[in-house]
Amino acid sequence: MKIVSNRIFNLVLASALFILLFPLFVLIYILILIESPGNPIIIQNREGKGRKAFRMYKFRTMYAGAERDYEKLRRRSISSGPVFRLPGDPRVTKIGKLLRRGFDEMPQLINVIKEEMDLVGPRPFIISESKRINKKYEKRFFVNPGMASPAIINIGRHKDFNSWMESDLECAKSKSVGYDLIVLLKTLKVIF
Repeated sequence: MKIVSNRIFNLVLASALFILLFPLFVLIYILILIESPGNPIIIQNREGKGRKAFRMYKFRTMYAGAERDYEKLRRRSISSGPVFRLPGDPRVTKIGKLLRRGFDEMPQLINVIKEEMDLVGPRPFIISESKRINKKYEKRFFVNPGMASPAIINIGRHKDFNSWMESDLECAKSKSVGYDLIVLLKTLKVIF
């Protein structure tokens, strides 16, 4: 029953948000096109529940072709684990800086509607990074990945990659409608 109610919660809320925010989707799409040529929506292969690959949607926050510079910048990553994190990444556009407060994730409402993601859960990683995550964190893959995550809310508190993964394990263990609502409200507070 818990899984069914969680699924209904995700489907109803994601569908309502998609309809409500659609005018904002269109505005963001146009602003990205004006600032930087290329498709405003990027599609990346990510690992989800059961390590199953899926295509995740995001608004593009970097100039088109930014992935070409990934290897050159990778050595400057501040992450202690396999995930790339670079504050002040030079590939990010002006509108991208604003979108990275959480608005770039909005197209993932489609992933939630398709049951590939939940509104709350461990963040899905790019497959090449995900493959390098220590097996002791495997339980983070027992649930759908999420648009919002306690790890993202507390990103400044995670001194290393392992504390991030511990937060993901706690998230996977605590999944419920009540827990998800609390994380979503905290996420909105961070964004706004």
